[in-house]
Amino acid sequence: MHDLLTFLRARFDEDDRAARLAADYRSRPSDYDASDEERWHWVAGRTGRHVHVGAGYPNDYHRGVELRSVNEYPKRSEPGLSPHHVLALSSAVDNWTADHIARHDPARVTSEIEAKRRILELFDASRGGREQGRPGWAEDVLRLLALPYAEHPDYRAEWGRMRERVKVYVWSMADGDAMVRLPVSPGEEVRELRVPAASIAAEVGRAENELEGCQLTAKIDTTDDGETSLRDFRLLEDSQTRGRY
Repeated sequence: MHDLLTFLRARFDEDDRAARLAADYRSRPSDYDASDEERWHWVAGRTGRHVHVGAGYPNDYHRGVELRSVNEYPKRSEPGLSPHHVLALSSAVDNWTADHIARHDPARVTSEIEAKRRILELFDASRGGREQGRPGWAEDVLRLLALPYAEHPDYRAEWGRMRERVKVYVWSMADGDAMVRLPVSPGEEVRELRVPAASIAAEVGRAENELEGCQLTAKIDTTDDGETSLRDFRLLEDSQTRGRY
């Protein structure tokens, strides 16, 4: 997961930088945050009146509208520089497009990036493993966060493969490990994985000596090298009857 974390941080930094550059802070006081409340809206070109766009509203572009920044900068007139809008574009667009553009202004983008960065921080804080509190679905959250960047050259196809939940069976115990059998197709050899019993017990809420014979579900993941791993175990109801795959 280290490579995926590094990938996500790099993409978030790029998105954040693009949003801040879109807010063009060069004409602002040096202590003014580039994206602080930098919001955009559509206005009537002649009056500057805010124009509502989106579902249920008539098209206003034929009247002459502009996509403008809400604020003007600098906040006060200075020699040779009067307050002006960072953005003031006239365009003929349909309501749905106009609504989408205004909703994704720099303030919205930077706030979303900050929220995603906090998700990465939460994951990092629990990297000691599931035994220390990281839930089994945490890595899947990172994989989902990476999906919008699937066209990036550094994106790995393996990150897009979500783990499939399958029914498994604890066949036996050996040296603190659970021998877990996976379902197979007719004619195939039985597949059996060795999993630390403590990790399964912690997830299903049973003692290690109670695991043998239990039927569970788990998420299965297969790497490009063909290695199979299991995690996020859940106990099936009334699961204590030994059976075979």
